[in-house]
Amino acid sequence: MRWILKAVLAVVLLFQTNILLSQEAPQGIYYQAVARGESGSELIESSLDVRINIEDENNIVYTEIHNPTTDSFGLFELFIGGGQVEFGTFSSISWGTENHFLNVELDLG
Repeated sequence: MRWILKAVLAVVLLFQTNILLSQEAPQGIYYQAVARGESGSELIESSLDVRINIEDENNIVYTEIHNPTTDSFGLFELFIGGGQVEFGTFSSISWGTENHFLNVELDLG
């Protein structure tokens, strides 16, 4: 009976270890925001040009462009890592080595 309990415990520990070790860096980041004009009012059902920069403490490591349209509340959504890449590779960002910052630029033109 003891060997069965030990075997089950060993399988559970191996399974948990496998789960912990198999976690990977994100393949993208969901992002949503409300776009507002210069007066502070929401930009309703407007087409936007959005540039996403991911920066470490010294440099821009990744840049991409999105072209979302806002909804009736001025809300837009993006999947960072899934836009038109201008610079870098999202999957090669070293997330664990230093701090990273998100810089979002809107062109309302």
